[in-house]
Amino acid sequence: MQRLSETNEPPPNQGVRSVWQFIFKLLRLGIGLVLLGLAIRDVDFAAFLNAIQQVRLGWMTVVLLTILVTLVLKTWRWGLLLRPVVPEISSGNILGALLVGQAANILLPLRSGDLIRSLMASVDDAARLPAVITGLIIEKGLDALMLVLAMALTLPVLPDEVALSSDGRRLLGLGLGALTVALLAIMLSRRVWPWMRRPLRSLPGWVAQKTLSLGDRFVEGMTQLRLGGQFGMVMILTLLSWVAMFLTNLTLAYSLRLAVPPAAGLLVLVLVFLGIIPRLMPGQVGPFYFFARLALAQFGVESAASTAYAVMLHAAFMIPTLVGAGLYMMVTQRRFRPRPAAGSEPAATDPIVTKT
Repeated sequence: MQRLSETNEPPPNQGVRSVWQFIFKLLRLGIGLVLLGLAIRDVDFAAFLNAIQQVRLGWMTVVLLTILVTLVLKTWRWGLLLRPVVPEISSGNILGALLVGQAANILLPLRSGDLIRSLMASVDDAARLPAVITGLIIEKGLDALMLVLAMALTLPVLPDEVALSSDGRRLLGLGLGALTVALLAIMLSRRVWPWMRRPLRSLPGWVAQKTLSLGDRFVEGMTQLRLGGQFGMVMILTLLSWVAMFLTNLTLAYSLRLAVPPAAGLLVLVLVFLGIIPRLMPGQVGPFYFFARLALAQFGVESAASTAYAVMLHAAFMIPTLVGAGLYMMVTQRRFRPRPAAGSEPAATDPIVTKT
């Protein structure tokens, strides 16, 4: 009994680590609340309501269509990355995993939704999980590359007072180059990894073991994904999805009768994307509003109109995702039947899996 209780004791540093994690969460939430306060502190509520009432329904229809197109493109891309690994998963379940993952990213701290999406897409098969996560890493890497490209495209059309200095442009170029090299390394991982394993063996024991194990699993997943031969199409879909998001930003501005150039839609895309990366608070309300308003302020949009824009853009992205994820979970729950006891009829098919 003594030995059993000893094995169940928490590690000596676990309490300290939990305290620091709690403090870190509070700090992140505090930063998010500060950004929210800064975003709404100077807004005239009556002017805000008036700006909302200026919306043109025709343009709002276009906004919703561009959001739908973005979702279709991202589902198509995610499917191309999954098919070589999980060939039996249906398009509906790919969409469901994507929606539930995005909803979890909205509601939960850090990027918990990415893990949830990977687990759902791997169809409860642990052997597939490394390859699924590899596909997710490729997807995120391509999005990061598009972000840097969007930043580079924004520079020439920014107002002079907010344009980057020559050092800033040089740093942006270095970032673009580093991302390109990283993506090439991922694409060529099967050839590069054997050369990297040799120096990694000289690391301390547990570090070398863990690093080599993760690397082997990553390359194994990458090898499985290469069987699909769809990387060119994945890159095209990534580009098209970013174009669709840019059009969402721009058409929403037109819907609210904001006289802004196309560069405003691009700057909103860049700043909001950067602002929500740290996952400061549930829903990302503070960072989203602050950075959307910051982008529009560079083009002379006053506070009430920019706040109306930020609120409507946030709702346009968040509400369809949460509703879609909720409907998917309801439908799959409705189709779920408990596993029968031993000796009775076979277990019902997992609703996450649909044979194609």
